[in-house]
Amino acid sequence: MPADRLHYLADLSSTVHRARRVPLPAAGALLHRPHFAIWFKNLRESSDSRGVHLADLFRPNSEPETLDGAADIVLRGLGGDRSELKFITNWPGYEPEPSTISTVSVNGGPLTRRELGKEIMYAYGRFFSKVVKEKTVPSQIGFYNIAPYQGQESTPCSLGVQLSQLHLVKLREPVPGDDHWFAEIDIVRM
Repeated sequence: MPADRLHYLADLSSTVHRARRVPLPAAGALLHRPHFAIWFKNLRESSDSRGVHLADLFRPNSEPETLDGAADIVLRGLGGDRSELKFITNWPGYEPEPSTISTVSVNGGPLTRRELGKEIMYAYGRFFSKVVKEKTVPSQIGFYNIAPYQGQESTPCSLGVQLSQLHLVKLREPVPGDDHWFAEIDIVRM
């Protein structure tokens, strides 16, 4: 895995403590229309989230599977022969960050649910890295502020959301008039 993709991954192997789930808000109109979505469900019954923890997407093959349908091909038949999806990272108080997600796996085949989940989390990792590196101040101070120190640099006093608190719930299709897919994320507060 390239070092520039997500340097926080080494910190994600720690246990997620019992906590409350906080869904990241989406635009109200988006929640009330039928849409196609690719779900990321955790197989563990004791999960604190509707989705799968970031670290669970990067488990070695030797560990028990925690992602429901991890090997399923999930984008077959969507968008024809496109090799990438337009993706947008929307985070309250910050400018939206458009990016692309490859729809082709490293072996040249279609993406599995696990591989797609990794690509989505890489996009969030790049977004968090950019916010921290550029010392971006949110347009409003509040519950969803991104912590200025992430991973090994964080301390118990680091206020804000850590990348390691994210749980991927689903990838949603673009809304009419837009061609960017977006993720529904839960934040698990410790």
